[in-house]
Amino acid sequence: MRKRTLMIVILAAGAAALAQQKAEPDKPQSAAAAKESTAKPALCEFIEKVRAAQADDFAAIRTEQADKIFGNYEGKLTPDAQTTCNVWPHQEVQGRMTRALYACQMRRAKTMAEIKPEYERIKAELQACDAGLRFKEGSKGSEKTHDETWYFVGANDKVRVTVQALDNRFMIDTAAEMVNETTKQTPASLTLSIRALQ
Repeated sequence: MRKRTLMIVILAAGAAALAQQKAEPDKPQSAAAAKESTAKPALCEFIEKVRAAQADDFAAIRTEQADKIFGNYEGKLTPDAQTTCNVWPHQEVQGRMTRALYACQMRRAKTMAEIKPEYERIKAELQACDAGLRFKEGSKGSEKTHDETWYFVGANDKVRVTVQALDNRFMIDTAAEMVNETTKQTPASLTLSIRALQ
């Protein structure tokens, strides 16, 4: 009889605890958790850092010596360990002076199909940046002629950011002797370029 009474008490206590748990409102999200859930992608922070260092053709985030052949500099700031960046200084094009360009080769692959998931990922992250960017997307060329290009551009009054996937097989088709071994093995390239507008 005593065991039965004890069992009834335990079951009653469990039922009461369950009812209280259901009745309690959801606890508010902690400040740290809320901050994490609304945090910008790392790509956004990278773009802001590059734009902030635009003075003197990105002098603060590039090497001092330019390439003797092409005239570009190596960029010292990269979005991740796999990426390499270069600075193309301002120059006059068709009588108009252009601003310096910070260009990063994000990935390489054998085909455009292989590089597409990364292209889509960077597009999504760029759209998550709270920078008032206006976006447009397009493509040109074709898989048949090995010169297919996809591009996604985000711009406002201060900066223009371009994500571009390019099939470089047309270069192999037309001037193979001028193409390096890296391009021959992985002709599809994905680049991110940042140009400050003011």
